[in-house]
Amino acid sequence: MFLINSAIQAYLHECMMQPPFKRMLYRIVKAQEQSEFRSLAIISDENGEEKSLFALAFGMSYAAFLRRRVLFLSFCQSLPGRNDYPLGTVPVRDEIVGEPNSWQKTDFQVLFNMNSILARNISNQEKRSGVLPSTYPVSTEFLLREFLKEKEDKFDLIVIDTQELSRCSAKHSDPIIIAAQTDRTIFLLKKGQMPKRTQTRITEAFQNEQINNLGAIIVDMNDANESHI
Repeated sequence: MFLINSAIQAYLHECMMQPPFKRMLYRIVKAQEQSEFRSLAIISDENGEEKSLFALAFGMSYAAFLRRRVLFLSFCQSLPGRNDYPLGTVPVRDEIVGEPNSWQKTDFQVLFNMNSILARNISNQEKRSGVLPSTYPVSTEFLLREFLKEKEDKFDLIVIDTQELSRCSAKHSDPIIIAAQTDRTIFLLKKGQMPKRTQTRITEAFQNEQINNLGAIIVDMNDANESHI
């Protein structure tokens, strides 16, 4: 199990131990067994730090409790306490280093800066093929599907932490585009009354036909309750 020696680690451990959190994990696992999906995007409107911590807790729970292989991909600009997660000897990287067989047995892998990783991938492919860089390069989030296909055989679940809907702009990866390239999507809703603008953004994303919507989860920093899963 993970060592607990910081505020972030304590929160992650507490979240993972909550009965509602374990029930939510079980229901997602059952859904995965029924439809055999491999990638799961997590979307919220705001509060990226809470979303990222929840996504990390979910990924680590899946790996620790079920003894499964999990890859965690972050499209967020930053993650709270990046070097302070209870990962033990698990690599935390900006890119995958070395041959797949050298790290495939690790239960939990974390990749930050996914936009940079995808951009490097397409650049390397162009160099190897001798193709000149495109005058109109594709936004990096459109490259996610190919990346997932390369990794899905090596992991039981790939968790994608998207940028918040409220921060969607030309400078940030579009969470809707990312979610549309994954097998399933979960929406994280913060407990309490939502502003009208937030309700509109969430509703439009929730009803988007390009997204294979698994359901919504209502969370706060002390609890996790499943809804519609």
